[in-house]
Amino acid sequence: MIRSAAVVAVAFALLASACGDDTAAPPDDLEAPPEPASCDAFGAARALTEVGITYDYEPSDSMADLAASSRVVVRGRVAGVVDVDAEATDVAVLRVEVDELALDRRSDNALDRIAPGEIVSVGVSYNPSEVDFDTMRDAIDLGTGVVAFLGPATPGGFRWPHLEGMWLGCGDEGAHHAGITPSWDSGATSLASVLESLDAVT
Repeated sequence: MIRSAAVVAVAFALLASACGDDTAAPPDDLEAPPEPASCDAFGAARALTEVGITYDYEPSDSMADLAASSRVVVRGRVAGVVDVDAEATDVAVLRVEVDELALDRRSDNALDRIAPGEIVSVGVSYNPSEVDFDTMRDAIDLGTGVVAFLGPATPGGFRWPHLEGMWLGCGDEGAHHAGITPSWDSGATSLASVLESLDAVT
């Protein structure tokens, strides 16, 4: 069933099917993200949700369904946020330093490096007539924890997250959903618990 995300909100570009290509160039390396002096994962998640775009999309039925439609699942920390003009849309790209690669369905010809210590770029579309990029960027503290269910690499070198597949947290505490909240209960109380739920179905 197609579900409409009509909240002024929601706006990750719908990720391509799990059979896409993985031939994007690797992202530029960044310095390791610092441990955040302050961390407001709820505020960061809200900034990445209230992006002034709506989508019609096919919702997932469960964690297993979400995993099946994702190419890569990573846990890491925000090392930077940059503004990119790509595919006729404005994109805020989170540069996430990978701590753990929890799921990897990339093809053998994947050119982007995704491994602990590497940077993966996660794209979030936003409407610049309603959202100020600098305000969005400032709401996301460097070092904020991320779990992201990602699709194939784009020609721009970043990956779209699944519309229902990104959580932010601070250390071992909390897991705030960014994007569209799934209709099913993820049971997420921390980023680690998201990966535990993933492990149980993969």
